[in-house]
Amino acid sequence: MPSNKPDPDELTVKTQYFISGETSQANLKKIQQEITRILQMEGYRQTDVDPLPIGPIQHTMDFRLFDGIPVEDQESLTEKAKNLFGKSGSTRGVREITKDEFLEGLKKARDDLPFRLVFHFKPYEEGDVEGYDIEIESIPVLLQKYRQLPVREDYSYNKKDIVSQNKREVTRIMGRMGLEPLQEPYTEAETLEAQLKQEYRRHLNSLEYGGKVLQYLDEGDTCFQRDLYHAALNCYIHALEWTIITYLNEDRGKDVIEEQKENEDTRYYFHHFVDLIQGDSSIEQTTMESLQQYKGTERHWIAHHRSGDLPETRVEDVRETLLNLIGELFTPS
Repeated sequence: MPSNKPDPDELTVKTQYFISGETSQANLKKIQQEITRILQMEGYRQTDVDPLPIGPIQHTMDFRLFDGIPVEDQESLTEKAKNLFGKSGSTRGVREITKDEFLEGLKKARDDLPFRLVFHFKPYEEGDVEGYDIEIESIPVLLQKYRQLPVREDYSYNKKDIVSQNKREVTRIMGRMGLEPLQEPYTEAETLEAQLKQEYRRHLNSLEYGGKVLQYLDEGDTCFQRDLYHAALNCYIHALEWTIITYLNEDRGKDVIEEQKENEDTRYYFHHFVDLIQGDSSIEQTTMESLQQYKGTERHWIAHHRSGDLPETRVEDVRETLLNLIGELFTPS
């Protein structure tokens, strides 16, 4: 009988954010204090607090779910929050719970909640861009249950729901700081072997239409991992279009989006975009040959063959061309 034990690579959600500002100890401390404040309000307690108030700021923060562990059923959520943070919202007066209380509470906690949130801070300075990359890991309650509790072999859980909930929670929590992800939440099991380098993600995010490239690339990867090859192909072709749109706008000052808004008779399609960059010296011959091929066939697949056989390798080829084109057209600062 196959084991029902969850695979951490399938359930641990990771993501990355960037917050601009000075890469100073004072600014890092300010960022960490804001994260701590928000997570306290969400019911988390930092478990790796530096006991020494002096010295360099640590570049890792580890939070564990506390308020979401139902230790005392009769105690309201509001009362537990007051006990945890005090009326002022500080961590003073936190009531310590026993190991038995914790394990009993863990048993009752929802499987799909983030149990542990780990933050890694890395200073980034390149050209005029300065700030901190924030890498986040979200470990769900279910994994903690299997690590600390005797879980019966037939215990059932919904892997997809757990991952989706953790992705939503991380995005929602970081959204309280007004931040958008540099890389959409993912699990290791969802990742494809070839990934767009972070410096290209950061560069595209700084451009007017670059976010659309990343949006369709990430959506395509999600579809591909779920074996939705037609949907993935559609996303990758859109990402190719937005890659060219972004390049034309940044390198040549040609804003095709505004042109279409100003003149309703003007319409650009995939074959137009390919023609506009034909002969560009920065594009490798093999990349251009692939684009020419897609110009004649890929749009036809999308428009007329949304079902039926579509080879996985064909979609992989389109994705590889997309990554190559991004690398050839853009140079991160």
